[in-house]
Amino acid sequence: MINFLCKKNIKSIYLLQEIKKRIIDEKKKEFFDKPSSPHYISLLINSLIKLDYFNFESKNFESKNFESKNFLFFLLEKIENNKPSEFSLVGLSLLLYNISKLKITEKYNLFILYQNHILKLKKHFNVIQIINILSAYNDTNFLTFPILIQLLESLIYENHIFKKISLHHLVRLLQISFRFLSKGGKGGKSGKNGKNEKEIEAGPSIPDEQNNYKIIVQINVHIFNSIFNNLPFCKKKENLVSLCSTLATHKELVMNCFDEKNGEKNDTNLVVIKENINELFKLIKDNIINLINTCNSIELSIIFYCYSIYKMNDINLFQCIKLRVLRTFSMFNEKTFSYIFKAFKNLKIKDYVFENSCLNKIIQFNRFNSINNLSRILSAYIMISPEKQIPKITNIFLESFKEILIQYFEKKKKNILLSPSVNCEKIKKVKNEQEYDDKQFIDIVSIVIKLFSKLLYIDISSFITFLSNYLYKYQKNMLINNMITILESLAILSSKIKTKENKLFWKNYYYMINYYVNQILETDQIYKNKILMINFLSAIGKIYHSFIKDYYLILDENNIETNFYSNNISLNCELIGKENNSQVVFKNYFFFKNVFDMFLPHLKNNIKNMSIGEITVLMECLKKENYSEEAICLILKNEDTNFVNDLVERCVTIFTNFENPEKKQAKNGDANCGDAKCGNKKNGIILLKNLVLLQIYNNKLVDLIVKNYIIQYTYLSSINLLSQ
Repeated sequence: MINFLCKKNIKSIYLLQEIKKRIIDEKKKEFFDKPSSPHYISLLINSLIKLDYFNFESKNFESKNFESKNFLFFLLEKIENNKPSEFSLVGLSLLLYNISKLKITEKYNLFILYQNHILKLKKHFNVIQIINILSAYNDTNFLTFPILIQLLESLIYENHIFKKISLHHLVRLLQISFRFLSKGGKGGKSGKNGKNEKEIEAGPSIPDEQNNYKIIVQINVHIFNSIFNNLPFCKKKENLVSLCSTLATHKELVMNCFDEKNGEKNDTNLVVIKENINELFKLIKDNIINLINTCNSIELSIIFYCYSIYKMNDINLFQCIKLRVLRTFSMFNEKTFSYIFKAFKNLKIKDYVFENSCLNKIIQFNRFNSINNLSRILSAYIMISPEKQIPKITNIFLESFKEILIQYFEKKKKNILLSPSVNCEKIKKVKNEQEYDDKQFIDIVSIVIKLFSKLLYIDISSFITFLSNYLYKYQKNMLINNMITILESLAILSSKIKTKENKLFWKNYYYMINYYVNQILETDQIYKNKILMINFLSAIGKIYHSFIKDYYLILDENNIETNFYSNNISLNCELIGKENNSQVVFKNYFFFKNVFDMFLPHLKNNIKNMSIGEITVLMECLKKENYSEEAICLILKNEDTNFVNDLVERCVTIFTNFENPEKKQAKNGDANCGDAKCGNKKNGIILLKNLVLLQIYNNKLVDLIVKNYIIQYTYLSSINLLSQ
């Protein structure tokens, strides 16, 4: 009866309540002890979920509907002690799927109890049941390589690789596989509190994780080949949108599958994808282009954003999407708009009508309530030509960011934010607030601050004051990479200040800067990561670009804030005494050089692993044009010159072994080769400039740079590169 209600989508509360009473009041023991009971109870739970009877989408499921929850547990208790062999295949798959869907952590032990039975009967499950089982194990973090491999391989019929499976189910299998690999291929934690931690060992022993990964990639290659076979016959828009969503979310894993053709050439068993990535997007376009006029805002944003992620600049598809978007722009919320706008700028399409429509849409929104959406829109907006950027839009971004950040800190630390902050205007509360994970939120905040540093018409002093009054004051525990990003942004922002700021502003600015620098240098993590070291040196090279001697570094014993310089950096200081005035000041010293010396041993060990881009950033740190002559002499002392020479030798090795990027990328049909080419050209020219400024000459390297990055190109893309 409930199954019928479910199929007809009839949500009769009265009828459901009567059925519930009938089941709970049943006194006969045999009512639940029939051989078919586990099967029917599993179907009953599934139908009730589809009718929203348990309201599993409510927060944590436990906040309301206690009666419904008790009824659910009543049903589960009737079958949880049954042997897995007493369930039907469909009943078992639905039971596990719905336990994971409702996040019933108390019943996660069933995943361990049922695993051996599932693997034993793997050849008997159909594709829908296997998808439900894999999805359940993946969502509860109980999925392991052996389970995934065995269940996927069970769908392969002799040489007919996934032949009988529809495109919809192929995409679902790909999603599960990619989601598992994106977690690092590890299960073990279950439930909100990390309960039921247990490694599942299943099936034959597989030598190592690397081998497991290769097997999964090979299975994914099979799935892609089947997708290629199915795509020409696909007429369902939903399947194409789902495929685009999967491709956009897991680009790196997708490209790993397409890169298999560049794997071990002697491996005759290696299966490769028949076509390249360009052909895949061509097939998608051929099917979707006639369905564009039926797409809603979500579907349009997914399709267009997916094409932009892979740099597939298809003008015909864009024109179709553009017309549909402009017709339905009123239906776009800030999230769908952020993806459309970001995709448009990613592809660097010149269309002033669409661009102006996007700018008008930003003004129409007036406020953005999500830090994720703000980040995407900002990153697209900074690609707009300077003459089209206006103060009104900058102000919208700034006020939105302030509201989001204040709302976040009000929720985290209500007691601290009772009194108004100095130099910060009152800001109204954000509507439609969203829940954020602390780490994820601060990650995105640091990115947004970096984007603001590239924005025109921003009131820099007001923005820095806001950061010191909120971000620095209330969020001191953040990851090193976030601190470094914020340091880089503050360095860029402060260099753009054109107004004369008072002593209090600079004092607060350097308290914030010094605190982050102090925190970074106190951890061991930075010395183990070459990218963090290089980015940190780049940031402080811009901030502490010469000898320190300014008034804001004088110690103030009445100040409760910890002074960075007196705490961690060993410096020579002297006492300047007068009869009526005494103060401690530091001798002039080059702070960047002190930190560089601390990092030097760790950097030397990483030279052989550095890329051209990393070496370019590092050389930019070592030679800043605004360093004083005395500072430059310190940088270029003998041991550091040897270090720079080692960097030069590394560059020679890279350039000597460098294969023409156009040939290399053409094999895969990778549309990113143009960006790589432009990036290498830029790095090569900056590298050459810095070699000259550092007075280090290596004829072989200069010849390689001139040959590969100057003579090879008939024009330079920017006046900046030409001047360098």
